[in-house]
Amino acid sequence: MHRWLSLMFLAVCFNATAMPDSLLPLVGHRTELLTVRASGLLHYQCHFDAPTSTGVWQSVGVNASLAEFGTNTIVGIHYFLPTPDAADSNRAWSLTGQPPSSAVAVSIADVPVEHSIALLLYRVTSHDGFPASRTGPGMLANATYINRLVTTGGVPPPSAMCTAPANATIVDVGYAATYVFYGRDPQSASSTTQDKPSGGASDDGESNPHRMTTWFFITCAVVAIVGTCVYTRREQFEYQRRYGDL
Repeated sequence: MHRWLSLMFLAVCFNATAMPDSLLPLVGHRTELLTVRASGLLHYQCHFDAPTSTGVWQSVGVNASLAEFGTNTIVGIHYFLPTPDAADSNRAWSLTGQPPSSAVAVSIADVPVEHSIALLLYRVTSHDGFPASRTGPGMLANATYINRLVTTGGVPPPSAMCTAPANATIVDVGYAATYVFYGRDPQSASSTTQDKPSGGASDDGESNPHRMTTWFFITCAVVAIVGTCVYTRREQFEYQRRYGDL
């Protein structure tokens, strides 16, 4: 029993350090406002370049529902704003409850994932939803950064399938992901100082998250190893008590 607890504790420690530093919001913007699970379709369009005979699938839209964890109640939608092009700055999320609210963001960091779309960090650029009725003082009105995590599916077709006959063809690909919305930390909400880089120590002596994560992992590993050793030694004593000398 003690051995299994030690192994479980070590596994929890590994999971706690799984977030890459590059996906952390800026220091001062790490208060979680909302976590939702999205499921829906990503839309890719084939763009074939005749002079080079190369094709690429470009992301041109998304249509996903945002569900509340635990209840699976639909609380909002994820979509692209209707802009002239598929610029990376038109990703939008809207909560459809009362009061409504929206967040529009641009991706600033990514971590590739095998067999599914990448994990992302977005920086919120505005809170203008579409239509205007989705813009309001709700929870997303305070969002400053967004993570896309725990992704499933969503990978575009192979480039070889984007040929001259397929040019301008749109393909829908199912996906799911977890979105975490962050806002300003309470202690920094009224601060006028410049935002500090992600993962770095602040000028006012704030702890470095990477250093804290490293020490946390070391502590977890030590506790797990010690727990396993104590269990093993206890088993040896029990065997000797029952059956004599080893």
